[in-house]
Amino acid sequence: MKVVKALNTTWCGLMVNPAMINGADHSTFISGNDADAKSKVKEILKSFGWLEKNILDLGDITKARGTEMYLPL
Repeated sequence: MKVVKALNTTWCGLMVNPAMINGADHSTFISGNDADAKSKVKEILKSFGWLEKNILDLGDITKARGTEMYLPL
């Protein structure tokens, strides 16, 4: 199974329309163990309007837990 964690720090409206804030010039995070799966997720994010420079790959799936408290901060 391939798992990529993405968009868990983002309100649902902003997920698919990142231009709502600062012309889409803000960050989102991804993490996962499969490079091909992460590449596909990056393409989906770019199709939503996320800028490639703002899609931050945190590394393997063990890094996913660290983003869970980002939103409350």
